[in-house]
Amino acid sequence: MVGTPTRGTRRDNVLQGDATLAYDAGSRTLDADFTGIVDLDRNAAHTVRAVSFENVPVDADGTFWAGGVGNFIGGGFGGPGHEETTGVFEQRGIVGAFGAKWQASN
Repeated sequence: MVGTPTRGTRRDNVLQGDATLAYDAGSRTLDADFTGIVDLDRNAAHTVRAVSFENVPVDADGTFWAGGVGNFIGGGFGGPGHEETTGVFEQRGIVGAFGAKWQASN
């Protein structure tokens, strides 16, 4: 994930972190975790190290959206076999974007 703080003196800094998404085909829901968030301009951990969303409903067309102003996630699945996803989020003073590709679990 990449993003930026939405407030404070460092609101234009670039943030980067890891995105882990888990889709449950039975309940048609998505869990998204953005972890290890660092401030690239300071070369240090950001004050918010992780944000997450649970049980986000996924529509039949592969799109998802949940939440409201200041606390939302939205995006969709695409690519061959719908194995890729992209989206945007805002939570805990961070606005960001993400992309991910399906990987088999061990």
